[in-house]
Amino acid sequence: MPVAQGILPKVRLQVDRVGALAAAFGVDGRRAAGRMFARSHACRAKRQTGGKAVGFTLLFSAMMALGVLLLVVGFVALGCFVAATVVSIAFFLRRKRRAAEGKKLGWLVAIPIALYAVSIPVLIFLAVVFLPGGFTSDYGSCVSAIASHDEDGLQDALASSKGSLASSGENSYEGLVWEALSYNDAVCLRVVLEHAEEQGRPVDLNRPIADPDNADEEECALLIAVQSPVVSCEVLRVLLEFGADPGCSSASGSGTTPLHWVARGLWSPDSSNAYARVDCTVDVAALLIDAGADVEALDAQGFVPRDYFEQYLSDLVENGEITEEDMDAALNRVPL
Repeated sequence: MPVAQGILPKVRLQVDRVGALAAAFGVDGRRAAGRMFARSHACRAKRQTGGKAVGFTLLFSAMMALGVLLLVVGFVALGCFVAATVVSIAFFLRRKRRAAEGKKLGWLVAIPIALYAVSIPVLIFLAVVFLPGGFTSDYGSCVSAIASHDEDGLQDALASSKGSLASSGENSYEGLVWEALSYNDAVCLRVVLEHAEEQGRPVDLNRPIADPDNADEEECALLIAVQSPVVSCEVLRVLLEFGADPGCSSASGSGTTPLHWVARGLWSPDSSNAYARVDCTVDVAALLIDAGADVEALDAQGFVPRDYFEQYLSDLVENGEITEEDMDAALNRVPL
């Protein structure tokens, strides 16, 4: 058993104990765990406060100076644009008089041209930067809707994309699938997958999907889903419905399947309750097995999912969180 396998349950145990103690006093377990880690760094934070304050002041001053500079440049550009427009109108209104007098504009025509050449690019740049939605692409609007769990907003953003989203790569349906999985949103995930199919650009859920924020990290959709802090069975059902292979193997080459990962033990909404975590693990494992996951699949270390599940339950028994009878019952509930 690798070192990581022994360390992970112990880390979870400490966090769970903090959550359990906090729950006894009516305090949210995760918040209590956060407070515990925060206090451990309090002294270091105090020593660094002075330097951070100076750095923040300098950064704030620089941003203010940049803002003032952009504001001044904007007003100057706007003034140049207005001046160019006024000069152009004046030249146009006096064209007949100049023709009657036999006069020509000559080099004067360069004045409005130069003013427009200077002002228009600056005004366009400032408009893109400061106007609402200036930097928001169709893809960005979709991501924002997913982050807000806004199904209607996502449908509107996809409708306005008008075929601009590719199946894979940068700013693609694959990226939106990753985002929906990151936010554990089964509804938005379904909307994205359905729209991709309607556009003739279905997402292949069995090839590794790259992290939109880090192209060097990629993983299969089902493995992304089961590695969520709280696994959603609804998300897994949507992925399976759209063709995700329950027996897919990790892109890392470790041979880990979704069932291997789940068998190591999952968190649950009530993370301080070991029985709730075991129930969540059993339910997700059963869902994958019913979908066709191979219970005899070997990972790179030669372990099948049951090996990890037995180790997970044994650790809980050793730590006094469940009994041996509970362990036997859990093993009998899922055909690993």
